[in-house]
Amino acid sequence: MKSNIRPSPARGAAARRPRAISPISARPSAGSCKRGSFAPSPTGLGQRPPCPATNPCALKAAEKQRSCAGGALSTVDACALPYPDASFDAIVSQFGYMFFPENQKAMREAWRALRPNGRYALTVWDAEQYNPWASLCLEVLKGFFPENPPQWMREPVACAAIDPIKENLLASGFENISVSVLKRARDINALAFAHGIVFGSPVFDEIRERGGVEPETVMQAYAEALTRAVGRSMPMQAIMFEAQKPA
Repeated sequence: MKSNIRPSPARGAAARRPRAISPISARPSAGSCKRGSFAPSPTGLGQRPPCPATNPCALKAAEKQRSCAGGALSTVDACALPYPDASFDAIVSQFGYMFFPENQKAMREAWRALRPNGRYALTVWDAEQYNPWASLCLEVLKGFFPENPPQWMREPVACAAIDPIKENLLASGFENISVSVLKRARDINALAFAHGIVFGSPVFDEIRERGGVEPETVMQAYAEALTRAVGRSMPMQAIMFEAQKPA
């Protein structure tokens, strides 16, 4: 296994100059099935690939980038892609795998939509001990709700085991699989980061359902915990899988 710092999967795929590249990611919403936001784009050589779409705000930002960089943006079901077989040279799944309702089905759909020799890059977050943004949030939530702590924040870091994903790739027909551990630190504004997690994820609904404390109070406590633990530099760790569809 390699442990290094590498460019994002989308940039890495673009560097190989494919004719068509499709980032894909997912964000669950309370009360609805979990779908992927798929951004397909048969881009011309040398053009930038489109950005992944994850939520309404990200969709708006991605659409703005798309208008500047070219390409297309679509929101579809990652487990039932509305594209013909062999449509793309590369597909990039960025932190979406853990949210797909049927991981194997989504992976097989990616395999189907790839052309022969097509590349598939998949990233997931590593375990919570390597990602303090997750472990600290869970700790703060437990402090407010000791009897029934919200659990959604475990989902983003729930797919850190390498073997199950490797086996799914093999079962889906992929080969030439490589795995990389990606470590980096990101400059953050703790309050803005906490606001995004508390108000931009199902954590908000979990807090409302339990009652007794306002989301703003949880957000402030989370921001203070982040500041104490990491200051303005947030360590993050992800795992990237790269695989190829046979010729």
